[in-house]
Amino acid sequence: MDGQLDSYITGDYKGAFESLHNAINTTLNQLSAIVGDISRVTTLLSQDNYNIDIAMEYNGDFYPIKEGLIKIIDRINIVMEEINITSLKVEENSKSISQSSADLSEGVVRQTKVVEQVRSAVDGIAVKSKQSAETAQRASDLAVVSTQRASDGN
Repeated sequence: MDGQLDSYITGDYKGAFESLHNAINTTLNQLSAIVGDISRVTTLLSQDNYNIDIAMEYNGDFYPIKEGLIKIIDRINIVMEEINITSLKVEENSKSISQSSADLSEGVVRQTKVVEQVRSAVDGIAVKSKQSAETAQRASDLAVVSTQRASDGN
Protein backbone atom coordinates (compact mmCIF):
# COMPACT_ATOMS: atom_id res chain seq x y z
CA MET A 1 0.00 0.00 0.00
CA ASP A 2 2.73 2.53 0.95
CA GLY A 3 0.50 5.58 1.10
CA GLN A 4 -1.82 4.50 -1.69
CA LEU A 5 -5.41 4.95 -0.58
CA ASP A 6 -6.92 3.31 -3.64
CA SER A 7 -6.22 -0.23 -2.42
CA TYR A 8 -9.54 -1.71 -1.41
CA ILE A 9 -10.54 -5.05 0.07
CA THR A 10 -12.19 -7.16 -2.57
CA GLY A 11 -14.07 -10.38 -2.36
CA ASP A 12 -17.30 -11.67 -0.90
CA TYR A 13 -17.56 -11.84 2.84
CA LYS A 14 -20.37 -12.75 5.18
CA GLY A 15 -21.26 -11.70 8.66
CA ALA A 16 -18.72 -9.75 10.73
CA PHE A 17 -16.12 -9.92 7.95
CA GLU A 18 -18.56 -8.31 5.51
CA SER A 19 -19.15 -5.46 7.99
CA LEU A 20 -15.40 -5.05 8.50
CA HIS A 21 -14.83 -5.17 4.71
CA ASN A 22 -17.43 -2.45 4.13
CA ALA A 23 -16.16 -0.28 7.01
CA ILE A 24 -12.55 -0.42 5.79
CA ASN A 25 -13.49 0.41 2.19
CA THR A 26 -15.76 3.26 3.33
CA THR A 27 -12.95 4.65 5.51
CA LEU A 28 -10.54 4.37 2.59
CA ASN A 29 -13.00 6.30 0.37
CA GLN A 30 -13.36 9.04 2.99
CA LEU A 31 -9.60 9.21 3.61
CA SER A 32 -8.90 9.36 -0.11
CA ALA A 33 -11.40 12.21 -0.59
CA ILE A 34 -10.04 14.19 2.37
CA VAL A 35 -6.39 13.69 1.38
CA GLY A 36 -7.31 14.67 -2.19
CA ASP A 37 -8.98 17.87 -0.93
CA ILE A 38 -6.04 18.71 1.35
CA SER A 39 -3.74 18.15 -1.62
CA ARG A 40 -5.91 20.45 -3.77
CA VAL A 41 -5.85 23.20 -1.14
CA THR A 42 -2.12 23.00 -0.49
CA THR A 43 -1.40 22.96 -4.23
CA LEU A 44 -3.48 26.13 -4.70
CA LEU A 45 -1.66 27.76 -1.77
CA SER A 46 1.70 26.84 -3.29
CA GLN A 47 0.57 28.56 -6.51
CA ASP A 48 -0.18 31.79 -4.59
CA ASN A 49 -3.92 31.28 -4.95
CA TYR A 50 -5.45 32.35 -1.64
CA ASN A 51 -9.06 32.52 -2.78
CA ILE A 52 -9.85 28.96 -1.78
CA ASP A 53 -13.16 27.48 -0.73
CA ILE A 54 -13.25 24.27 1.26
CA ALA A 55 -16.76 23.01 0.64
CA MET A 56 -16.08 19.35 1.36
CA GLU A 57 -17.15 18.05 4.75
CA TYR A 58 -14.39 16.77 7.00
CA ASN A 59 -16.08 14.57 9.58
CA GLY A 60 -14.93 13.33 12.95
CA ASP A 61 -11.23 13.62 13.67
CA PHE A 62 -10.71 15.32 10.30
CA TYR A 63 -12.82 18.36 11.22
CA PRO A 64 -9.92 20.13 13.05
CA ILE A 65 -7.82 19.72 9.90
CA LYS A 66 -10.46 21.57 7.88
CA GLU A 67 -10.71 24.28 10.52
CA GLY A 68 -6.93 24.61 10.55
CA LEU A 69 -6.81 24.97 6.77
CA ILE A 70 -9.55 27.60 6.87
CA LYS A 71 -7.67 29.55 9.56
CA ILE A 72 -4.43 29.34 7.57
CA ILE A 73 -6.14 30.59 4.41
CA ASP A 74 -7.91 33.39 6.32
CA ARG A 75 -4.64 34.46 7.99
CA ILE A 76 -2.78 34.43 4.67
CA ASN A 77 -5.52 36.59 3.16
CA ILE A 78 -5.27 39.05 6.08
CA VAL A 79 -1.48 39.21 5.76
CA MET A 80 -1.72 39.69 1.98
CA GLU A 81 -4.23 42.52 2.48
CA GLU A 82 -1.91 44.14 5.05
CA ILE A 83 0.99 43.81 2.60
CA ASN A 84 -1.14 45.36 -0.13
CA ILE A 85 -2.14 48.28 2.09
CA THR A 86 1.47 48.78 3.19
CA SER A 87 2.73 48.69 -0.38
CA LEU A 88 0.16 51.33 -1.36
CA LYS A 89 1.35 53.51 1.53
CA VAL A 90 4.97 53.00 0.49
CA GLU A 91 4.04 53.98 -3.07
CA GLU A 92 2.27 57.12 -1.83
CA ASN A 93 5.21 58.02 0.43
CA SER A 94 7.65 57.41 -2.42
CA LYS A 95 5.70 59.80 -4.60
CA SER A 96 5.66 62.35 -1.79
CA ILE A 97 9.39 61.97 -1.24
CA SER A 98 9.99 62.28 -4.96
CA GLN A 99 7.92 65.46 -5.10
CA SER A 100 9.72 66.82 -2.03
CA SER A 101 13.05 66.07 -3.67
CA ALA A 102 11.96 67.85 -6.83
CA ASP A 103 10.77 70.83 -4.76
CA LEU A 104 14.02 70.86 -2.81
CA SER A 105 16.04 70.71 -6.01
CA GLU A 106 14.04 73.59 -7.45
CA GLY A 107 14.61 75.53 -4.23
CA VAL A 108 18.35 74.84 -4.40
CA VAL A 109 18.44 76.11 -7.98
CA ARG A 110 16.59 79.28 -6.97
CA GLN A 111 18.87 79.78 -3.96
CA THR A 112 21.92 79.24 -6.14
CA LYS A 113 20.70 81.95 -8.50
CA VAL A 114 20.09 84.30 -5.56
CA VAL A 115 23.53 83.53 -4.12
CA GLU A 116 25.06 84.19 -7.54
CA GLN A 117 23.25 87.52 -7.72
CA VAL A 118 24.43 88.42 -4.21
CA ARG A 119 27.99 87.39 -5.08
CA SER A 120 27.84 89.49 -8.23
CA ALA A 121 26.53 92.46 -6.25
CA VAL A 122 29.26 91.99 -3.61
CA ASP A 123 31.87 91.79 -6.39
CA GLY A 124 30.47 95.02 -7.83
CA ILE A 125 30.62 96.67 -4.43
CA ALA A 126 34.20 95.43 -3.95
CA VAL A 127 35.23 96.90 -7.31
CA LYS A 128 33.56 100.21 -6.50
CA SER A 129 35.12 100.18 -3.02
CA LYS A 130 38.54 99.58 -4.54
CA GLN A 131 37.94 102.38 -7.03
CA SER A 132 36.80 104.67 -4.22
CA ALA A 133 39.86 103.75 -2.17
CA GLU A 134 42.10 104.48 -5.16
CA THR A 135 40.33 107.81 -5.74
CA ALA A 136 40.62 108.65 -2.04
CA GLN A 137 44.34 107.78 -2.15
CA ARG A 138 44.87 110.03 -5.17
CA ALA A 139 42.96 112.83 -3.41
CA SER A 140 45.08 112.31 -0.32
CA ASP A 141 48.24 112.38 -2.42
CA LEU A 142 47.07 115.57 -4.13
CA ALA A 143 46.24 117.11 -0.77
CA VAL A 144 49.71 116.27 0.52
CA VAL A 145 51.29 117.74 -2.63
CA SER A 146 49.08 120.82 -2.41
CA THR A 147 49.87 121.25 1.25
CA GLN A 148 53.58 120.92 0.52
CA ARG A 149 53.42 123.42 -2.33
CA ALA A 150 51.47 125.81 -0.17
CA SER A 151 54.10 125.49 2.53
CA ASP A 152 56.90 125.93 0.05
CA GLY A 153 55.16 128.96 -1.45
CA ASN A 154 55.04 130.81 1.85
